[in-house]
Amino acid sequence: MGSWLHCLCGAKIHTNLFAGTGVYRLLKDADYDSVLDPVDRDKLETLFFVQGIPVYHCKACGRLVVEWDKESGPLFYVPEQKNTGNVTCAAGAAQSHHADDQRLK
Repeated sequence: MGSWLHCLCGAKIHTNLFAGTGVYRLLKDADYDSVLDPVDRDKLETLFFVQGIPVYHCKACGRLVVEWDKESGPLFYVPEQKNTGNVTCAAGAAQSHHADDQRLK
């Protein structure tokens, strides 16, 4: 895999973790909590690089690109709106989150 991917908006997104900003790792809270004391570099490295899910941010359009698994390719998520504190979760959004949880298992 190259160190770039193309966003749906046409912009290039850098995928090299060590090359700058816009590259993140998504960790399950349960995986993070399972790291036993004493916490050392090897345990955190495994958690971050092996178990962490790559997430990239497109600076051009704001999309998040998530590689849930290598076989199906990345999924693109578009920001819907800014949270003003009055936003509630609709039933459809709750179902979408449940589907994402099932994909991670």
